[in-house]
Amino acid sequence: MSGYRKALRYSEEACQLEPENGNILNTLGVAYYRVGNYEKALDVLSRSVKLNAIPDKGSHPADLAFLAMAHQQLSHAKEAQAQLQLLRERIKDPRWAQDARAQGFLREAEDLLAKPKPPGSK
Repeated sequence: MSGYRKALRYSEEACQLEPENGNILNTLGVAYYRVGNYEKALDVLSRSVKLNAIPDKGSHPADLAFLAMAHQQLSHAKEAQAQLQLLRERIKDPRWAQDARAQGFLREAEDLLAKPKPPGSK
């Protein structure tokens, strides 16, 4: 079993125990994304972004990055660009500006969105 599939299984179990935990939902959404289930990733991450948002500060970079990438994989170019722009703004916050993981998520999202989708791909 791949590491991502194992993470998916474990995070599904964790979400059954704590369905309103935004961090666990984010992990589940990322796992769905990593195994290629972009629709489920989008659904879960949309819930995660609401739970993880900090009042008057915004969303967690991981939620925004994987939302952008899931939208891109589903050929929702406008939505993908909108989430990427939110991520770029969020990453300017001093809390995230020096965070290596947040910066890595930004680079991954920017790289994916910069690549043209092959003709006929979904």
